[in-house]
Amino acid sequence: NDLDKTENDLKTIIKAERLKLSQQPRIVDDVRNLNNEFENRQ
Repeated sequence: NDLDKTENDLKTIIKAERLKLSQQPRIVDDVRNLNNEFENRQ
């Protein structure tokens, strides 16, 4: 069924993205800092 395949695909994507984030623990803070710098320049 297409819905089941889509659900499995989404779960796979989410799992992969979480793994990427866990391997780059500082990335969230780095992105926040970059966003703050950008907002402060405007």
